[in-house]
Amino acid sequence: MCAGVSSPLFGYGTLSLICLILPHCVGTYSPPAAPQLTTVGSTSVDEGQSIILRCTLSTLGNPPIMWSWQCGYDTLTTGVTNTGTQSELTLTANRKYNQRTCQCRATSPSLSLSYNRASGTQTITVYYSPPVAPQLTAVGSTSVDEGQSITLRCTLSTLGNPPITWSWQCGYDTLTTGVTNTGTQSELTLTANRKYNQRTCQCRATSPSLSLSYNRASGTQTITVYYSPPAAPQLTAVGSTSVDEGQSITLRCTLSTLGNPPITWSWLCGDDRLTTGVTNTGTQSELTLTSNRKYNQRTCQCRATSLRPSLSYNATSGTHTITVYYNNVITSKVNEHVISEHGRLEIKCDVDGNPLSTITWLFVPNNTVVKRESDVHSSSLDILSANCLDHGNYKVTADNGKGPAATRRTHIAVRCKPRLDSVDVQTPDKLGIGNNESLQILVRMLLYPQATLTQWTFVGKNNESRVILNNRGGYSITESKGENKQNISLYKRRVDTEDFGNYTIMVLNDVGNSTRTYHVDAARPPLKPTNLTLVCVTSSVKLSWISNFNGGDSQTFKISYSTKGNLLTPYTDLKNISDKGYGILHSYTPGIGLQGAIWFTITASNMFGESTSDTVHCIVKGIEEKVSHQTGTIVGSVVASVAFIVAVLVIVIFLRRPYKCTCMLKMGIERIDENVKAADMSKDESQISLAEQHVQGERIVYEELKEREAGNQYQDLSIKGKEESKTQTYENIQGSNAGNKYEATSTVSKKQDERDQTYYNTRMVTPTDVYVNTSFQN
Repeated sequence: MCAGVSSPLFGYGTLSLICLILPHCVGTYSPPAAPQLTTVGSTSVDEGQSIILRCTLSTLGNPPIMWSWQCGYDTLTTGVTNTGTQSELTLTANRKYNQRTCQCRATSPSLSLSYNRASGTQTITVYYSPPVAPQLTAVGSTSVDEGQSITLRCTLSTLGNPPITWSWQCGYDTLTTGVTNTGTQSELTLTANRKYNQRTCQCRATSPSLSLSYNRASGTQTITVYYSPPAAPQLTAVGSTSVDEGQSITLRCTLSTLGNPPITWSWLCGDDRLTTGVTNTGTQSELTLTSNRKYNQRTCQCRATSLRPSLSYNATSGTHTITVYYNNVITSKVNEHVISEHGRLEIKCDVDGNPLSTITWLFVPNNTVVKRESDVHSSSLDILSANCLDHGNYKVTADNGKGPAATRRTHIAVRCKPRLDSVDVQTPDKLGIGNNESLQILVRMLLYPQATLTQWTFVGKNNESRVILNNRGGYSITESKGENKQNISLYKRRVDTEDFGNYTIMVLNDVGNSTRTYHVDAARPPLKPTNLTLVCVTSSVKLSWISNFNGGDSQTFKISYSTKGNLLTPYTDLKNISDKGYGILHSYTPGIGLQGAIWFTITASNMFGESTSDTVHCIVKGIEEKVSHQTGTIVGSVVASVAFIVAVLVIVIFLRRPYKCTCMLKMGIERIDENVKAADMSKDESQISLAEQHVQGERIVYEELKEREAGNQYQDLSIKGKEESKTQTYENIQGSNAGNKYEATSTVSKKQDERDQTYYNTRMVTPTDVYVNTSFQN
């Protein structure tokens, strides 16, 4: 069969017969089967690489089929090559074709053939990475307090194929906790920690395909974490905190971190906020304080405060107590005082200083310590019952060893009526004057204010009385006055017989008056000593007596002894002793060995004669005699005890009773007193001198006054301190002969004051007339 075809060679529409040309004549037909699709190489490639697909038919049919290629939804024309019965597609891999199917299609142009067959499919795998680096954004603030959350988010347009992996890094730390990956996003929720402060955070996207070489990091986000120090500052002292005033004290506060924002430092000492001397370096703050007394025993501390209120950090360190040693000063006023006699006065002295002070009260007129207290900041001079002797200037001194002692002075004026002063020598009230000698009576008075009237009165042997006037009848009267003292002198150049008698002086001031009588007579031998006492101990004796009137001349005492006891037997003289004054107790211990019965006498003598005391005696036992007596006593006691035991045993055996007999032998050895006291046993009460009886009476009166006036004494005269001071107290002020110590006689009541108007020097006058200052006695 011949078919006509249109050919450009022969012209369109012209049917040519090709039978004559071809060996035989062929009709229309299509390929017998669908095209076969094969791959030339791999269909899994990286983006940009080529993929070759090939379709094959056994025949193209007649007329020949037409080829077409489709990948996914795209019909591809580019890269198609048709050769013979094959069609080949060369495809440049693109991510949009990833996992898309490709196939070819053969279609016959002859509608009558109805050939339109597709090949099988081939799935394309395209490996690709995201086109750009991830984009980092912050979800909320990146400046937060420690413990709060920060959210960062990274985003990609595609994860790539294979999908990228996410990672997060903050500072040097790779974070895995708090990471959430969703779609093309990765989100990091970070709990703010101080270690991330000012660190940068970023994400990183990495393709698992090494050939893609995709490992891109996002931009960075700086994290700001606000935090406070984890603890309060630690306070230490650099060196000693106990220094002298003016020296430096260094304190240091330390933190492990200053926090963010950095804390501010402040220093407080006592109630003062200090800014001078503060140096802040790193995590330390150092205070260098010039010590001042106002900081003594004050506590210092530092304070660290965060400027961010939400952190609520305002912490103080521990404290250091500052000790500042500084010289003491007297802070109280010490004024002048005027008080009445027997009145009470308290003067207080307050001292500021460190260490504590030793406060000393000094009576200036005779430089005598009245009171001393150690380790105190206050001291009081308390006069419970003032008297004339308390009058004068006082100085209080405070010393703590840190500089010059602080001193204050005060003056105490005691209003008192006149009385004799014991400080200076007084004329005795009994005077013996030789022929054609002069008369001089010196009276030293204590009083305040000064006397308004001074008058001498004379009463002679004929009992006639007259007032003595100055420069009349040969008498001269002189006076010298001080603040609270007045010296009055009566003088006559030559004394006649009619001048013997009693001279009485009367002194009057605004407070009261005082009188004193002096008996003037012709000089004579002294009176014999009184109150002769002898105390005997083993191999020694002690003799004591009281001096009597010296007869108007200085006297001496001669001590004599005898072992016979017969007044006709000569006595042996031992010692001559000078007189200490009228009514003064004298004593003497012989330096020779004596034994047996001893008799003593004391002879008082002056230029006019002598007088001898009564005798006293005692028995002095030697050491051998004493031992012998003790031995005999012991032997006698033992013999008697043994005899008693034997007698008991005999009785028991004789009675033959079934008694149980227990014998207890207790030997008592009598201890012989080593001190054997003896007195003059021959002297009865009728022989006791008037002076001795008077002393005994005075002692009774003193005991009564002591009980009645127990409250009128100075308080707290004890000297305080680490070591008891041996400085003399106010008892030494108007001293007697033995170290200027006051006699222990209480004369503080007003009743006593009426009868006790004179204060005599104990060298010259009787003890019964003494005005004694007991204000400062313990």
